[in-house]
Parts: sequence; structure tokens; C-alpha cells
Amino acid sequence: MELVANPAVLCLDEPTTGLDAASAEVVVEILKGLSMEGHTVICILHQPRSNIFQTFDNVLCLASGGIPAYFGPPKEVRMFVSGCGARCPDGKNPADHLIDVVSGRINGVTTKMVTDMFSNWKSNPLGSGTKNENNDDNDNNDGDNNNSNPGLRPSAISSLFVQFLYGFLRSLKQQMRDMGSSALYYSLCVLMIAALSTGFSPFIQDDLEGSYRPPIGKSLRDFCPPFMGDSCGTVINFGGLEQMMFFFSMSVGCIGMIAASRSFREKAALVMRRESEVGLSTSATVCAKMFADTIEIFLLSTLAMGLWCVMGYPGGQWRWWVVGLGLMFTTYGWGYLVSQVVSRSAVMTVCLVVAVVFSAMNGVNPKLSLVNNIPVVNVVWACSYARWVSEAIYYIFTKHHIDSGLDVQHGASDLGFIVNAEQFTIDLVVLFVHGLVLRLVAGVLIVRRVTNMKV
Repeated sequence: MELVANPAVLCLDEPTTGLDAASAEVVVEILKGLSMEGHTVICILHQPRSNIFQTFDNVLCLASGGIPAYFGPPKEVRMFVSGCGARCPDGKNPADHLIDVVSGRINGVTTKMVTDMFSNWKSNPLGSGTKNENNDDNDNNDGDNNNSNPGLRPSAISSLFVQFLYGFLRSLKQQMRDMGSSALYYSLCVLMIAALSTGFSPFIQDDLEGSYRPPIGKSLRDFCPPFMGDSCGTVINFGGLEQMMFFFSMSVGCIGMIAASRSFREKAALVMRRESEVGLSTSATVCAKMFADTIEIFLLSTLAMGLWCVMGYPGGQWRWWVVGLGLMFTTYGWGYLVSQVVSRSAVMTVCLVVAVVFSAMNGVNPKLSLVNNIPVVNVVWACSYARWVSEAIYYIFTKHHIDSGLDVQHGASDLGFIVNAEQFTIDLVVLFVHGLVLRLVAGVLIVRRVTNMKV
């Protein structure tokens, strides 16, 4: 990931450890390509194969005690060891032979002999090209190095888009590696739908007639006694739908919050802190991780709403799906925010409490028509995602009554809901805007946390 910052110097400690010979050669070829583009690449290798050894521009071999025993091009190693009295046999890897010579494993050749040879080798014009490369060539080209080789250019931070793209791809790979956690949340979605369906199975078996019955028609309401006020215009039966709106928002919301809370834990913050020190944008990384999570949001909401519609709930599959998507999108935002303001041990508990509180603020009890008349409180209720989800569910659940000509709105007005296609669209827009605002606030807290983190 540090390569996205386009560093001038890249230091690697044993980048080929644990790799087979072919894979190690691929890694070194990539490093060679970076050096050709103007990066200074320094890496430590143990026992490189011959063709890898010949790839490097210069090799530094240290004797016991960290004393330089050889520094120069790999192609001159045979000449150097011959000068030490230890000719490299044909067919033997020069790198292996150099290590044997420096470590004193060749009879008649001591480490002191090698280091003394190196001291003379540095000043020998027939030796490594170090003197010419480091002195004469640099003296002649100091003023026009950048012009003579267009690949050599000052380090510059890559664009935010490139950083975002790499961060997005890395987050996707991390999600695929962490399939255990993803499987857990998918399982929770299945269990949640199964539990809700079981709880509302009596309504399903009665074709949902027992969950909602609209108010009587206007022609009959005209005969309602005056002392009853508008009681004749209220919904005849609403208990099943009321419970459904609460448990739907709570269960899906709780899963979304808990799933999102794991995205920016201490380990992720430490990685972002380390990357920020080499010039990477923390904001780009945060946006990339949040964007990668939208794929999981899509999959979770599709699974949940797909099963929900299979159970026979009315209103059209796409409407349920887009409501589930908006709800999951918003609760993910709350999960990001909660994870930044509470300790890791309390995250799951707080997410559950927040989901229950917001689900209770769904505009049913107390009624939204009453809440809207109370200053400040109405603003708090407007910040509850359940208030908008419930209004959307009310529309979905009663649409077939609306299509048949029944006066559903009269009963919905008692609650303070507006049930029509235009308001349904507004409910969805509010949900997604709600989620975006939460991501913005959480992102600011994450960047601030990473910036102030001590490593």
C-alpha cells in the first residue's frame, strides 16, 4: 500500500522470504521495474538464486560484526573473490560463493583478508564501478540527472483517486479473507427473517388480513355521532403492522450497526496511521473502506428482503428491497459512528440499545402527529431512521388497499404519516442522506483519531 504514495526510497526486509524460487524472481523483477522508474530500492536478501542476484545494480555483503566486505555490481563478484584467492567454481552461484568467502568457509581465506581486499578494491580502477558511479558520473550529471532519465523524478503523492482505488480493492480482499464474519451476519439475517416470519405467521396464514384493516369509508363516516369525533375514521385494526414496523427496524438495524462497527477498530486505525506517515491520505482510505462496505450492504439487504418477500408479504419485491437497502445503509453509518465513541467491549451492547431506541421512535407510539407539534422533540424524531422506514412500510403494506380505492390516508393521518408514491420516494431519499451524513461525521472522527494516535 505504501507504493501508492510513490516514495523516493523503498526499503524492504527480506521481501522474498517464504516464497518459492519462481515467485521470488517475480517479486525482484517488480522491484527492478520500480528502480527503473526512479525509485531507490534497498532490500535485504538471504541466499538469492543466481539470476535474482544478477538483477541488482549493486550488492553490499557484510562480514561478521557488520563490516562491509563487498560493495559493487554483481557481475564483478567473481573478479573480487578471485582476488581474495578463492576463485568461484563454474556452475556455482556467485552469491553463495561470496557468502562462503566472507564467512571464512573457504580454506586459506580469512575474513580479514576479505575486508583488506575490499579496502584495496574500492580504490582499484579495475574493481567495482563504485568510484566512477559515485564520484565521476555524479559530478558530471548533478545538474541534469532528471533530464537525462525521464524515469528519475522526485517522489510525488499519487492522486486521491488512485489511493481511493487501491484502498477499495484492498478492503474487498480483506472482506473475502474474513468470510467467517460475513457468514455470521448472513446467518443472522436468515435467523432474523425466520424469527419475524414465525412471529407474524398467524397474520400470514390469514392472508395478513388480521394485521391491518383500513378505516371505514367516507360515506359511513358521515353517520358517525358527533361526540365520537373522528374515532370512526381511525384504522380498524393496526396491531400487527405496528409490531412489524418496530421489529423490522430493530432487527435489521441491529445487524447493520454491529456489522459496520468492526470496520474501523484499533488495528485498522494503526494501519492507517502508519500509512499516513508515508504520505497516504487517511480520508481516502476511510472513504474506500466505507465504499467497499456498500457491497456487503447490498448483499445483506438482498438476502434479507429476498427471504422476506418469499414469506408472502405484500407490496412488491423491489419496494421491500430498496427499503431494506436504505435501512441497512443508514444503520451502517450509525455503526461507524458508535465504534468511534465507545470502547470495543461495549460496541455490541450500545448498537443493540441504539437500534431499540430508534425503533421505538418510529412515529407510532407516541404518534408522529403529536410529536410534530413539540419543538426540538420533532427534530429528534426526524433523526430516527425508524420514523422514515415505518412510513415507507406503511405505504408498502397498504398499497393494495390504496389501489382498490380505499381511503387509507385518512387512517394514516391519525398517526401523522403520508402514504403515497411521492412520500415513499422522500422517505427513501431521507434514509440515504441520513446514511451519508453519518458517514461524514464518523469519517471526521476516524481521521481525527488516526491523526492523534501515538505509535
